[in-house]
Amino acid sequence: ESHFCGGGACEGFHPSRRRVEGEASAVYSAALYWSVVTLTSVGYGDISATNPNEMAITAFYILVGSACWAYIIGNVVTVLSTSDPAQIEHHQTLDALNRYIEEKELPLPLSFRLRRYFISLKMMAKQNTNQALLDKLSPKLREDVSHSTAAWLRGVPYLDSREVSIGFLVSVSSVLTEAMFEARENIPWNDSLNLVSRGVASTEGRVCPAGTIWGDDFVMQSAGLKDRRPHSALTYCTVVNLTRARFY
Repeated sequence: ESHFCGGGACEGFHPSRRRVEGEASAVYSAALYWSVVTLTSVGYGDISATNPNEMAITAFYILVGSACWAYIIGNVVTVLSTSDPAQIEHHQTLDALNRYIEEKELPLPLSFRLRRYFISLKMMAKQNTNQALLDKLSPKLREDVSHSTAAWLRGVPYLDSREVSIGFLVSVSSVLTEAMFEARENIPWNDSLNLVSRGVASTEGRVCPAGTIWGDDFVMQSAGLKDRRPHSALTYCTVVNLTRARFY
């Protein structure tokens, strides 16, 4: 007596308990059916194929169904993994940082500071991505989209004038740069217009919350007339700045 599977390996698999009769194709059909059902984890169930033709047809449809299911799962995973490029880039940056910390064997307190800094840097990285997107727009579209972004420049007295067009402010906003500072870190003077976009800074006991502007005297030629008072970050602080060279 011969069976599709021997040694009890196919216990519970009903077709394996039937005698193999006829041509060798019946054996191959049974082997293919058993392999496909096992590998795809479909399960043998209470109703199973009982002859070579049924086994071949069933195996074919199981393979087609498995391929469709794999295609669907693959597309869903692709959509989820590429839905937020900034988040993916942030995770890759943190992975690279962790490898660097491990390679250099940095002390634990410094490792914590580095991780906190890069976590706080996430929003600034997203802003850079948005700016790259705006650079691809036509001048008119860029002006319409960036209208609210450039509005803070109206807080500078000589830019808050009807003679200064919103188009000019938008063009100025396109050359702005951002810098992130750690808590208690000094913000160096670099002859530029500065805005605290996130976080809190201070200067000589005066608190500078988000929205505070300083350095509007950067347009003056005489360096002796410029306010060089030092500023420092009280929290993780993002400062937008416009240098004199970029403005002119």
